Amino acid sequence: MSRKILLLAWGCVWFTYLGFAVPRVYGQAATAGAILGTVSDPSGAVIPDAEATLTNTATQQSRIVKTNASGFYSAEALLAGTYDVTVKKEGFKTLVSLRSQARPWC
Repeated sequence: MSRKILLLAWGCVWFTYLGFAVPRVYGQAATAGAILGTVSDPSGAVIPDAEATLTNTATQQSRIVKTNASGFYSAEALLAGTYDVTVKKEGFKTLVSLRSQARPWC
């Protein structure tokens, strides 16, 4: 065998070996998500300082967040999953929104 063919054969062997020996890196599933929302009355006026309770339906863990002056709330770094959202404000009926999804940002 000529020297070029021998070197080419060994190169192919090493290339194949490295292809199987190098660990593969796969994308990781997101484990955290967020729920964002705005609380408003039937006329569309925003409701500041309302209390939103987000409860994970699988673990029953809850987080309470308050709306800002624009009626907006956000709950970040939640375990990805399904949540029940309950919104309370004195002088208003309590709103229960079932099955909101905490989804990853990306």
